[in-house]
Amino acid sequence: MDLVRGTLLFFLFLLVGVPVLAILLTGDRIAIIGMSVSFFVVAMPIGVVYFMRRVKKAMTARLVCTTCGHYGEPVSLVKGDIGTEIVLWILFLLPGLLYSMWRQSSRYDGCAKCGGASLVPADSPVGRKLLADAGAQPQPPRPSR
Repeated sequence: MDLVRGTLLFFLFLLVGVPVLAILLTGDRIAIIGMSVSFFVVAMPIGVVYFMRRVKKAMTARLVCTTCGHYGEPVSLVKGDIGTEIVLWILFLLPGLLYSMWRQSSRYDGCAKCGGASLVPADSPVGRKLLADAGAQPQPPRPSR
């Protein structure tokens, strides 16, 4: 959630701060047009992506991990190491940027217990078999907040 807030604050600065600085520095009204364009080019897609992630999370059913047999909701996981990312950002701008882009592109929904990516729906034939082997009964998904 902190990543989302930080990203939103950064884009809010781009949306409001940069055009305001341009107006103050140049006194040009073109900056006002730039502000409205930047809203539709930057802020609207960010809002749509954030909304779609919330909808996806609300619609996610409980899943069964084929690796460890855990039954529950998946968690969003990222490959790589945050420490390595920070060191690369501090030492070198380009490798840090590339590593951050790779980490964000490797995001996946995984098992909350073992981190495995092989999850199946609990109401699928494989999911029912895994639950029956574990002696568990599928429960309805929890209502989202």
